[in-house]
Amino acid sequence: MKAINKLLDAIRHRKIGYWITREVFRFFEKRRIDVQHFASSYIFDNRQIGCENLLLVILGFQPEYWEVVLNRVKHNVTLFSEKIDVCLCVPSGMSEDVLGKVRQLAEYYNFSSLYIYDDLLAQVQNTAIQLHPHAQWIYKIDEDIIISDNYFQKLKQAYCRVQEESYYPIGFISPLLNVNAGGFRIFLQTIGKWDEFKSQYPHQHYWSVLGEEDIIHRNTSAALYIWQQSVPFDKIAAIIEEKNKGRYSICPIRMSIGAILFTRKRWEEWGFFDVKGIGAMGAEEAQICAYTINIMQTIVIAEDTFAGHLGFYHQKDVCKNFFKKHMNDLKHTQV
Repeated sequence: MKAINKLLDAIRHRKIGYWITREVFRFFEKRRIDVQHFASSYIFDNRQIGCENLLLVILGFQPEYWEVVLNRVKHNVTLFSEKIDVCLCVPSGMSEDVLGKVRQLAEYYNFSSLYIYDDLLAQVQNTAIQLHPHAQWIYKIDEDIIISDNYFQKLKQAYCRVQEESYYPIGFISPLLNVNAGGFRIFLQTIGKWDEFKSQYPHQHYWSVLGEEDIIHRNTSAALYIWQQSVPFDKIAAIIEEKNKGRYSICPIRMSIGAILFTRKRWEEWGFFDVKGIGAMGAEEAQICAYTINIMQTIVIAEDTFAGHLGFYHQKDVCKNFFKKHMNDLKHTQV
């Protein structure tokens, strides 16, 4: 009815040509955006129950972590006072055997799984959110993130607390990650290891990505040191929760988005996640960090919610070796 009224109004004011041109342009622009941001063909094993909470688990090329990561996800699903849908998201590039393993894991844990045919990390996330129309709170973790007990509950509580107390709206919120530029100092200070770390790595700008002082992204021994302080994992998580209970901080730098919580409203405001070329990584991270800062939203770290990140770049090998030695501790709760 509204469209008919607009058409009649345009005819009355002899603007019919302008109106048709504008509507045709809008139609094709929306189609272009949909084609770019959302996959047109995919394999979707749909086990959702229509929750307002959704977790996206991004799986790629580190299957050695999946059992532990998903074990902790499933454990946290049972601890969450609310219901949550979980979707395992896979961009293209996997062999049939590995894809089959993902689908088997999804069935075993009663999670959904989504596979798209192009290696577009942002597009698989956009498509997963689109396929879960009831989801308003969207958690996202990568395949190399180890979450602690009550992760979903604490992160959402922190989001709501900051929303009530802060002068600024929230862009997104992250847990306290150990190997992470925004979180490693808070982590080490909380467990009383900051001074020891500084004495071993006497750099002034630990998070710079421009030179040798880029310790948190590229120094393998620093990543190993931090992980050595992160076990027993559940015991450390309990210490962090107790010491930092209710605390949060505003991240002053670009935040990696390996583990975040955001709302559907924010995702729509961002114009969905930016989809770049095949194999592109980090585009959506740069996009939402820039957007958040530019319109004076906050990037928040929930200091009482601990999670482990298994390293950047060539830190991956040393973190993988550490993981294998401590796999049982990282898989099972100790508290």
